[in-house]
Amino acid sequence: MPTELLPLAYLGFACLAADSHRHRGHRRAPGAARRWGWLWITLALADAVARRGWAEGVIAWAIALSLAALACTLLLSARPRWALAPARLFTRRAG
Repeated sequence: MPTELLPLAYLGFACLAADSHRHRGHRRAPGAARRWGWLWITLALADAVARRGWAEGVIAWAIALSLAALACTLLLSARPRWALAPARLFTRRAG
């Protein structure tokens, strides 16, 4: 079970969800949250490949992405503020 990848993958999806939620209805360029989201998802892939090799690492990464996406989706529908709380650590504006 790729449990070590779940926090990275969930954080990536939370950042992506925060960015899409913030820009819904506006035609603005993607913000820092989207860049952070893709960074966390890419780091999850790098971690999976480093721990398990390419053959098992990509499969473990896909499983972790699926579970993290499911958790993020369910939590967004039940408690949106809780679901996006980790993303706020990386998307706060200075000032």
